[in-house]
Amino acid sequence: KVCRSRQCLAIYVLTLSMLQRGYCLQGPSSKIKLQSCDIECKRDLRLLDNAESLLQGLRGGGEEESEYLAEKNELKNEAISNELSSPIKFLSVLISGILGVIKSNLSTGSSVVGFASLVAVSASALIPLAIIHQSYSFTVGYGASVAAMSLALLYAFSVPSLLSAIKLKSSPALLANFCLLYGIRLTSFLLLRNWNSPVRREQIKSKDTSSKLKRIPSALSISIFYAFMVSPVYFALFYENKISLSGSVLEKVQWVGVGLAFLGLSLEAISDLHKYIVKRNNNAEYGGSVFVGPTGGAYALCRHPNYLGEMLFWSGVYLGGSVVSIQKSIGGWACGTIGLYGITLIMRMASKRLDEKQNNIYGGQPKYEEWKARVKASLIPFSE
Repeated sequence: KVCRSRQCLAIYVLTLSMLQRGYCLQGPSSKIKLQSCDIECKRDLRLLDNAESLLQGLRGGGEEESEYLAEKNELKNEAISNELSSPIKFLSVLISGILGVIKSNLSTGSSVVGFASLVAVSASALIPLAIIHQSYSFTVGYGASVAAMSLALLYAFSVPSLLSAIKLKSSPALLANFCLLYGIRLTSFLLLRNWNSPVRREQIKSKDTSSKLKRIPSALSISIFYAFMVSPVYFALFYENKISLSGSVLEKVQWVGVGLAFLGLSLEAISDLHKYIVKRNNNAEYGGSVFVGPTGGAYALCRHPNYLGEMLFWSGVYLGGSVVSIQKSIGGWACGTIGLYGITLIMRMASKRLDEKQNNIYGGQPKYEEWKARVKASLIPFSE
């Protein structure tokens, strides 16, 4: 019986076989030395027990037998240790296998299979968070889903880091890194904001209206939508080596998309942080009745620059990726179009709801009314 490690139990099988055939071990060869070895089934331990019993009966014990027993017990203890660590080994092998399948499906499979894998990655990040809290499907889970899909794309296509992508001037690689930054930034910001606001935490709990299992179908459908949003990056990476945009107008359009995505990423991050700091400095709790701002910076361009930043970011992602997908995959282009249309519609509706909410809470307060009169644009600067 040979185990999978560098050592084996062959010496015991040989000894047992010889003794069963009437051989008697004499001299130095009778001193059996055990070496550490991975034992992965109890049958191996039973084999040792049988060999031990037979050796004891035929050889009559002695110093060599004591050494044998001591080393055999040491081997048993090691086997027990290996059995205890087997769940960790199993989990490690399982994760490696899953990552291998995802990488293969995304990078070498068909684009349909690749997109399905992207949905699976999105769902694996979103569904557990939706089970924790229902509203996480649209907040923390949103950022985590984008981050998870971005990591999967970076891994599957061996995308270089952000700095390397800048040096290589690879627009698909930059878009993938931007999406990762977007997801991590959004997730961490929302968790920090919720942690520092007891009112928000209570509100999140109050929205847990359905059972945990009933949230899964909804979270799965939302995961598909998030995959639509990230799909332009996937298709840009998938077809990067199959189509050349070098020197064409489409290459310039792609770089415009990269710039737009970076602008949107920066604007949303700065706006979120600005609002958070102003409220913290003025001890303004979420849902408070006194308007404290902010009214300057990006909030002098429009009343909801963070929503504007989100629209710009996903518009840039779409523009940078769709110039590739529209040439190679109409289905891929359609996926990205659905994602961009959906997030644009959501941001418009969200800004409208927030305007109504602010009017109801802060209406009549001089600071709010002055800011609203000065900044007429809700979402798009220089518009009303």
